[in-house]
This record gives sequence, C-alpha cells and structure tokens, in this order.
Amino acid sequence: MSLAKDLRNEYIGYWKIEKIAFSRGDNNYWRCRCDRCGNTKIYLESFLRSGRIPVCRCRPSQDTVKSYEKRHKIIRKMLYREWAELVRKFNPSDKCYPNWGGAGLKLCKKWTEFSNFKEDMQQLYKLGEKLYIKNVPDLILNNKTVSKDTCIWAKTRKNQESIQSYYVKYYGKDTLLNEIYNRFHKDLSYNTVYQRIARYKWPVMKALKASAPKKKKKTARNEQKVENKSE
Repeated sequence: MSLAKDLRNEYIGYWKIEKIAFSRGDNNYWRCRCDRCGNTKIYLESFLRSGRIPVCRCRPSQDTVKSYEKRHKIIRKMLYREWAELVRKFNPSDKCYPNWGGAGLKLCKKWTEFSNFKEDMQQLYKLGEKLYIKNVPDLILNNKTVSKDTCIWAKTRKNQESIQSYYVKYYGKDTLLNEIYNRFHKDLSYNTVYQRIARYKWPVMKALKASAPKKKKKTARNEQKVENKSE
C-alpha cells in the first residue's frame, strides 16, 4: 500500500490516521482511530508505512484467526472420535456390543448422525475430556436411551462403568454380575471374574469360586534360562 507524504485522513486497514500526536527528533508519532469501536492508538510513522496493519481489541489478528481455526479443527476431530467410539458400542458386529447394546443399553436415534451429536455436546466440551455415560445400570433397568441428558464430559474415562453393567443369567434371571460378585468372597478381583465369564465363557459359579492361578516362583534355574535367552 502506497501512502501519501502527509498521512492525515489516510486509512490503513480499519484504522484512520487522524493527526500527529507528537514528534521525537525526525520520528513522527500519529494518532489513529479504529473505525469500528472508536479506540485510539499512537503509532510510529515508519510502522504505518511498513504495510503492517495494527491490531485492535475489537478485531482479532490474523494469527488469532488461524489459531481459532486450528483449535476448531482439533475439537471437531476429537468430537468425531468420541462419537464414532460411542456408536461402535451399539453395532452388533463389534466386540464391545455385548457389554453395551447387547446388555440392553440403547442409543437415541438423533445421535446416529454426527451433526446432531456435535450440536448437543460441542459447547460443553473441553480439550482432553472424554465422553462418560452416567449410571449405565439405571439406564438399562429403566429402558432409557443414551442422550445429552445422560452423558457428561470428564477428564478421565471410567471404563469400569461398562464392566459394572454386565448382566449374566443367574438361576434363570438376568442379574448384574456386580450384585452376584458382592455375595461371594473377595479373594478374586471383579475384573478377573468378569474376564472369565465375558471372554473365556466360564460358567458363573465356576468363575466365582475357582481360585486365582498361583504365580510361578523364581528359581535359580529359571533365572539362568532368562539370562541365556537375553544373551
């Protein structure tokens, strides 16, 4: 942009140059006014002639706009990842289905489209958070759906929620495995019992009563074998 010798009433971007505020030696400092908010600032003449546009508080700088666009893309990517993972749990062909959709949990029809999920949850989202479904057993028992009212964003994902909502056949009735586990001894961890039933298809009572496998003790012979393999 070429500027006249006298900068009075010239425009640089959205700034109008009004008059010389003061001078120091050969350097002139000009008073400029934003044509949008009326904010005034004083700039060195050489800066104004350099072609750079001063930034006003009422308008973001180009760097700010780029930063916002980058952040928006990251947020959209993270939202889509959370939505895709949620929908996957209600797909009968997925391995997670038995613990979620197969356990009686339902996804609201609105959230089968990513645009609807984004509209409901984007304003509540902060970077680094994960989607958490509140009180899964209650949703299953009361035939409620997974929706905006039953989900929150949290910093740490509570994966145990899906495990705790696992149902098994116990004396002909669908019963929460957690309730049955609490009636028996606590020598085994809940996760061990869950893995035996869900992954290895053990009978319920066998999974609850079978003792945990004993850990092999380290002997001098075993340690020697490990050293030989490392060599």
